[in-house]
Amino acid sequence: MKSAKPCHKCSRNAEYRLVDKEYCKKCYSGLVEQKIRHNLRGYSIKKDSRLLVPDKASRYIVEKVINLPVKIVSKGKADYKIVAWTMDDENESLIKEFFENKKPVRQDKKTVKLFYPLSKKEMVQYFSIKKVAYKAERTEINKILDEFEEKYPGTKASLLASSESLTR
Repeated sequence: MKSAKPCHKCSRNAEYRLVDKEYCKKCYSGLVEQKIRHNLRGYSIKKDSRLLVPDKASRYIVEKVINLPVKIVSKGKADYKIVAWTMDDENESLIKEFFENKKPVRQDKKTVKLFYPLSKKEMVQYFSIKKVAYKAERTEINKILDEFEEKYPGTKASLLASSESLTR
């Protein structure tokens, strides 16, 4: 998103929007990494943990934000499985469970939903800044949620909060 507005943090030209504020490339990237780092605090990843990381984008983030000596593997046994799961994936799962009248599935403590606090759009923007290949598939439900988010900002975050309260 190109803009003539200044970055909310540093006053450079803002190019990206995160939540309700606009940021330059550097500040935007830092905030995305901060949100992912904060999300990872909910997992008990420890020194020398083995992490199963199936794709390059997830590997890039894991290497960037986890400040522990961990073993990253692409197959085999691991203490944690890293998945490129976004806010959009979580919301879609909630909607499908609701319409199919299924009880919400509790999250496995060994599966790390790496991009959980961020939307697919935000991750696409982040990886384009970092020049890392990342493909985000958009389903019909995602497209509808994107339209709602445009008309009613905060819709996705509200759905995510609902999902969290249902699975506790």
